[in-house]
Amino acid sequence: MPDLREKVFGFLNKLTSECDELLTSAQEICTWVEDENGDWHTDCTNMFAITEGSPMDNDFKYCLYCGRPIVAAEFRYEDDEDD
Repeated sequence: MPDLREKVFGFLNKLTSECDELLTSAQEICTWVEDENGDWHTDCTNMFAITEGSPMDNDFKYCLYCGRPIVAAEFRYEDDEDD
């Protein structure tokens, strides 16, 4: 029968493995975020200007810098609270 030390090490190894899998899956996409000027900033620390529409509107599927699939977040102005 395994002792407590073996159980704890087994649990920690499983937990570490699961954390590694989560980190790997999070790194499999490149998020592009639009700023107020219409420029797109990437997870891989680059910037790209699109003259019309979003990356998805222009059929961008993969980041041209790192090659990962793109997830885009368009800039939205906050509504004025006075209105």
